[in-house]
This record gives sequence, structure tokens and C-alpha cells, in this order.
Amino acid sequence: MIRADAARVALRWSAAVTAVMLLYIAVVTPIGWIKYYGAFHIITSVLGATVMAALAACAAWIARRVSGWSDAAVVSVAVGIAIALRALWVALVDTSPTSDFREYHQYATEVANGDVLAHGWFFVVFPFKVVYALMLGGIYAITTPQPYVAGIVNIIASCGIVVMMYVIAHRVYGRDTARNAALLCAVWPLQLVFASVAAQEHIFLLLFLCIVAGVLAIPRDGRLMRIGLQAGAIGMTIAFANLFRPVAVIAFPVLIVFIVAMRWKTLSQRWIYRATTVGIAIVMFVVTTSLISIPIERATGINISKARPGFSMYVGTHAPSHGMWFPESYNLVYRTAYNADTVHVRSMQAAIKQITADPAGMVVLAVEKFHYFWASGEYAVMYATREMGQRGISPMLAAHHTSALVASQAIYAALLAMAGIALWRRRSTLTQLDVIVVATFLVHVACFTVLEIQSRYHMVVELMLLFPAALLLGGMQRPHTEGEGRVWE
Repeated sequence: MIRADAARVALRWSAAVTAVMLLYIAVVTPIGWIKYYGAFHIITSVLGATVMAALAACAAWIARRVSGWSDAAVVSVAVGIAIALRALWVALVDTSPTSDFREYHQYATEVANGDVLAHGWFFVVFPFKVVYALMLGGIYAITTPQPYVAGIVNIIASCGIVVMMYVIAHRVYGRDTARNAALLCAVWPLQLVFASVAAQEHIFLLLFLCIVAGVLAIPRDGRLMRIGLQAGAIGMTIAFANLFRPVAVIAFPVLIVFIVAMRWKTLSQRWIYRATTVGIAIVMFVVTTSLISIPIERATGINISKARPGFSMYVGTHAPSHGMWFPESYNLVYRTAYNADTVHVRSMQAAIKQITADPAGMVVLAVEKFHYFWASGEYAVMYATREMGQRGISPMLAAHHTSALVASQAIYAALLAMAGIALWRRRSTLTQLDVIVVATFLVHVACFTVLEIQSRYHMVVELMLLFPAALLLGGMQRPHTEGEGRVWE
């Protein structure tokens, strides 16, 4: 009972801290951008927040209108809305690949032409990036090597995301909140806008939701065989997600938090179940990654299992750049003649040197990075409109680019406020899904104190925050099955 009480208190405090952080970010996000761009953009910020409120209200209204429909019909409506909005954006906004996304597109084009060895140093030094480019190249070979094809892939992945949002929310909260979650995801502007970017985030988000669904489905009947099979499936899914974004490994600490907080029916053997779940998941992650890397290395000469955090830590602990990418960081890459092993070893050494040289400065840097990382939600508009063509509404966006960025900040802040309010109100009655949402956020906060930050790296947290936001729209329903919902009883 003492341990159960301790777990209850720890989870309650974690949820409270998360809620306060989210509400704090929701306040400083628009204030910071208005201060940067001028008082005029107060109007833009208000309009952005109004748009988000209108979209949320629209999603809630549609959810009420389809309340008597079957699950399949509701999901079909949500998927149809997601397809229509994203297809319209991809058709009207000519997003030319830039930055890392240009590298993906260029290599994918070479792969489509049959040259899998034309990857260059970018993929040699950062091997985790090659799988998406290979997949995109295979699709290009069937269709055409045009950037809008990547947008179509993102639309397909978005359909899967909407479905998984419904499935997960339905399991914990029932149909009402599931409808809100699916529809809110379908109209969520920042993910919608990012659909035109040739990036792997949408595929990663779909796989991450599959991980969440797998974690929620861990059996609690005391049968080690069933637990082992589920843990193996989770480990394999994390391995596949890791092929697209290395941040997928944060699923392991989230899994650990979840199973420690989780109530097992055979209490006398609960630690056996916990150790079995984590152990099998890790083993299957390693095995799956190794098996996938073999054919890819034979074809491309790149060992994708060698992705390491050295360079990311070097950039993330660089105080002058606030932990963000800076052009001079590639000097370290050039000096090693693009040798991946040497790059990451020297990067890790440089990162350790930066940390040990000024420990107090690292604390200050961590606070700065928290603001730069979390109080930034303009990435979707920024990347989707950075190098626009002259098709559709692109000229209008180019003419009002700053306003679009500020509006996206307000939309992002509105989501944070909704999720923060929901988690604060639920801090004493957390469900399993609430625990996963809180753990995902806090693990991201911890990891990115030392890793390189880019605002798009918190996209997965945004997606998870749609769950409490959907719950708030539905009037804070209790879990539809208390045995599934409550964690520590």
C-alpha cells in the first residue's frame, strides 16, 4: 500500500508539473513572438488562436452530429476530412524541398534511377536518415520523382494517424472522446501544413501511435507468454520507428514508467512481469534493427545500426547557438573526411568538454533551450513555405509569411493551453493514456537538455497532447472502463 501511495503521489505531481509547464509555454509562446515581430502581430496572434478555437469547436460539433453513427462511419468521416484538407494544401502550396529534406529528395531520385550508392556524406555520417530516402526512392521509381509524391505519402500516413487516434482514445475513454481525438487530429493545422514537406515525421508519428497502442494492450492476466509476445511486438515497432527518427528510443523510458505505474493482477510476481516486458522489448529492438541493417548495408554500404548521439550532443551543448544547429558545426564533419565513427567520437568528446568546462553554464543553457525548443510551433509553416513555387496560394503566403508564422504560434499555444488545463484537472484521476502522455513530454524535456533542438522534434508530443485536448472538448469524461483506465489501484 505504501508503494501504491508513492506511485500515486509521483504520478500526480508529474501530471501537475507537466500541466504547469504546458500552461507556461502557452503564455510565453505568443508573447515572445509578438515582442519579436511587433505589436501589430497581436491581431495575428488573436486570429490564430481564434482559428484554433474554431477548429476545435468544429471538431466537437461534428463529433456530436455523428454520435449515433458506427465506429467505421465516424472514422471514415475523420479520414475523409484529413485527406481533403491535406490534399488541398499539397495541391495549392508548391513546397520545394530544402535543408535535410532536399537531401532526401535528391537521394530518392537517384535511387529511383537505380543508383543506391549516390548517397554522399550526409547519409554516411547520419545513417538513420537513409531508410526514409530509400523508401521514398522506391515509391519514386513507381510514380515519378516529384516532391508532391512525398506529400501523398504523408497524406496516407495521416490517414493511419487519424485511425490510431480513434482506436487509442476509444480504448481508454470511449466513443465520445475518440471522435473528438480523431476529428481534432484531422483538422490539426500544424500537422496538416507539414504534409507538403518531404519528411519522415508522419510515418514516425504513425509508428509511435502503434507503440502507444501496443503499450496499452500489455496483458495483465499473469501469463508470461502473452506478455512476452506483446513486449516483442512493442520492441519491433520501436525498431521500425527508430529507422525514421532516432528519438523513437524515448519509448523505452515511457514503457518503463508505464509498467512500473501499472497494476498487475498477480501482485506477488509483478517485478517478473516488468523485467520480462522491458527485457524482451529491448532484445527484439536490437534483433530487428540488426536484421534490417544487413540488407541495407549490403546495398548502400551504410550500417544504419550505427546511429549515435555524438553530433547531436555536441550541437545540443553548444551555448552560443542555444543548442541549435549552427553552420560551423559541420567543420568537425569535414575535418574527419566524413568518417562516421570519427565524427561521433570527436563530437562526443567535444560535448563532454563543453559540459565539464562550464557546468553552471549548462544549467543556464538548459533553461534557454527549454524556451527555444518548446515555445516554438512555427516549424510546419516555416518548412512548408521556405522555398515555395508560384503555384496556387503560394504567392499569397509569401506576401504574408510573418503573419502566417505568428498565427501558427498562436495555434500551437492554444493546443498547449487546452492540454495543460485538461491534465491539471485530471491530475488526481490519471488514466494509463494520461501517464503515457505525461511521460512522453517529460522524457522529451530531459533528453533535449543535452541533445540538439529543432522545433519540429516535439511534433510527437503535440500529437500526444491532442488526447487531453480532445478530452477537454468532450467535457472531461471518465474512462469508459475503470479497469482499463485507472493505473495504480
